[in-house]
Amino acid sequence: MQPAQGRKKCGRAGDGGGRDVIKGMRAKATRERVIQRLYEMALARANDAVKLAYCQEPTEDEIRRLDLGAVAEFRRSNLGSVEIRFIDRVKALQALAGMLEGEGCEAEEFFRAMVQAEEEA
Repeated sequence: MQPAQGRKKCGRAGDGGGRDVIKGMRAKATRERVIQRLYEMALARANDAVKLAYCQEPTEDEIRRLDLGAVAEFRRSNLGSVEIRFIDRVKALQALAGMLEGEGCEAEEFFRAMVQAEEEA
């Protein structure tokens, strides 16, 4: 498998897949969904990311079945080395706590700006 093909299957930036996800979320981006996603991110496990790192040529279906909620970035080099960056759970928990306390204005503004930037692109 070519590295670029693997990245495309995983939904790497620049392949157009991220835009479709954001467009779908735009209609459903409610406060409750943001809170639910932050909760999932804060409690996500790294097991499936490690499993993906050990897969030599995972299929698209295998990747879809993995829980990669804790992964911020996944890279596989031409030589086979793997680099995984995980989300910052503390920041996710802080944002979640802020939204649950009603002080989530910054997080809400961030998500609105993200959707607006996508609309302009």
